[in-house]
Amino acid sequence: MRSSMNTNIGSSRKIILLSGLIFLLISASIYSDDGAVTRRFGIFIGSNNGGRDRVTLRYAVSDAKSLSRVFSGMGGIADADSILLVEPTIAEINRQLDAMGRQTAQAKQGARRTELIFYYSGHSDENGILLARERYSYRDLRERINTIAADMKIIILDSCSSGAITRVKGGVKTQPFLFDSSVSAAGFAFLTSSSDNEASQESDSIESSYFTHSLLAGLRGAADSKGDGRVTLNELYRYAYDETLAKTETSVYGAQHPNYDIQISGSGDVVLTDIKEISSSLLFVEDLAGLISIRDSSGFLIAELTKASRRNLELGLEPGFYSIILQQGERYSRTEVRLPENQRTTVNAGNFYAVAAARGSRIRGGTPDLGFFYPDVQAHPVSLQLLPVPGLDVFGNHGWEGLTNNFLFALFIGKGHNIRGAGIAPLGLINTGHVNGIQISGGSNITDELYGLQIGLVNINEDGFGGMAGLVNISGSEKMIPLGLVNIIKNGIMHMALYYDDMQFINTSFRSGSKYFYSVMSFGLGSGFSYSRLGTEKEGRNIPFGFRMGLGFEFPIKNFFMDFDISGGVIYVLGKKKYGYDDELAGYTVPLGQLRLIGGYRIFEHLGIFAGLTFSIYNFPLIPDRMVSDYNVKSGNYFSNKWGFVAGVQF
Repeated sequence: MRSSMNTNIGSSRKIILLSGLIFLLISASIYSDDGAVTRRFGIFIGSNNGGRDRVTLRYAVSDAKSLSRVFSGMGGIADADSILLVEPTIAEINRQLDAMGRQTAQAKQGARRTELIFYYSGHSDENGILLARERYSYRDLRERINTIAADMKIIILDSCSSGAITRVKGGVKTQPFLFDSSVSAAGFAFLTSSSDNEASQESDSIESSYFTHSLLAGLRGAADSKGDGRVTLNELYRYAYDETLAKTETSVYGAQHPNYDIQISGSGDVVLTDIKEISSSLLFVEDLAGLISIRDSSGFLIAELTKASRRNLELGLEPGFYSIILQQGERYSRTEVRLPENQRTTVNAGNFYAVAAARGSRIRGGTPDLGFFYPDVQAHPVSLQLLPVPGLDVFGNHGWEGLTNNFLFALFIGKGHNIRGAGIAPLGLINTGHVNGIQISGGSNITDELYGLQIGLVNINEDGFGGMAGLVNISGSEKMIPLGLVNIIKNGIMHMALYYDDMQFINTSFRSGSKYFYSVMSFGLGSGFSYSRLGTEKEGRNIPFGFRMGLGFEFPIKNFFMDFDISGGVIYVLGKKKYGYDDELAGYTVPLGQLRLIGGYRIFEHLGIFAGLTFSIYNFPLIPDRMVSDYNVKSGNYFSNKWGFVAGVQF
């Protein structure tokens, strides 16, 4: 009995010890630096205006926006914890810092680890950052940031003489610092774009500052020297230092040396971004080497970096279309890739095709021309396709072979690759590349990327920005402005509604469009009382029928939304006689125009309520036997306008 009892006690102790070990392991993982309990906050400031005696910058604000997007997509900062300030005052900055201080204090009360990213891009001098007519001294800025009780604070300044902030507590200009695995992850780090007596420079060729451009490429994965898919503070500084110095060594303003001041303790390096956190990535394999320039669908230079052979390079990018130029000495190559959602896309040397450099001097990264850099050797001004074989050109230029045309005309169905101008076809036009201009057909227009306008019965594109006019518009881009009966746009509007108005019409409507722009169709049936609501003194017996079409804008604010639209249509009174009653309006068409201002609340994605005001303008034909009240008689017609209301349910 004792032996059995001792055995049971021993087994119980093992279970307790094993349970305790599992609990400690789970707790350690939860409360590790990379665990879910870490909450990261970000303040990103852009100020092009440095005062009356300073030249206005071009890219300080856009740099701040770009960095905030990268940290939101790959750096663990939730949208609610990211603050973007454009041309702020000192008071505005202080208000946001104070608010963030309260948020970090609340997070720490819940035993959560907190981190702060503070970024400023703009003018400064040796004493402080310059905000229009104000100067925020480095000492005051540091003291204000130090009041925030975050476990780790990372301050990044991209401005002239920004290295002077590191002199407040010591900090010197040195080569990139090196840390091993015992590096601390609590404290603060100041990263500046230049030393205390150097100019920080921006460039039109990269549409950014050299320092922030290097930061952005580094954070997306270019700085990942270990190849583990994560970019640490150490890796980012070393990459930004080398890239910024290399790009400014021959500048007329002199070389630019990024600076730092680090005071951290504890263990573990600070991971700034994780490529796995973004939905898609671009992997350049080992055999690829040279200067790589990547532009997005709008022609904006996302990254320009030098890749060495013998190692893979992975960049985290948003889903979409990208154009890539590879420079190897005097040789230029080009390729286009589409990054699908939640997928890694591999690029190797075999994906590129040789192109010629543009005439004359070439800006690093290529010159955007209506969105993309198209080498001269690939362009053919005119394509005429007169036979009923899509793409068969009378000049021998086959449209599916990667050519670029300024003008493409087809007698039946046209097929092209890139169009920089106009493409026209009576039955349909298929484009396998980009349209920078206009695409017109009497049937269907299809293209991968659109930067301009599509006009046809059915318009289809997968990315870009511009306008679409037709019966049916389908696009994978949120930047399209559709004009049609049915619009199927990525993350766009697609709602039915049932509503009642002051004219006692019961209406149903269909809205479709992009996130902010939509077209609307509505149908309604009235009653005998609708006559008096329209302004007539006698009640009618026949049923009035209404139809309208229009355009509008929606302004969403979380679950709330506000719509403003304008529409035109008719009210038609059905039949000539009913129940023996002679209805003078029967068979007449009443033109109607209407403005609507509507506010609503979206309970679920496809269930909401709304109400609003209307302003209607309409007229009646001249009917001698019908008394019409409160109207003016003009040119034999009765004109009227009236205020009203609508209220209903949206699906």
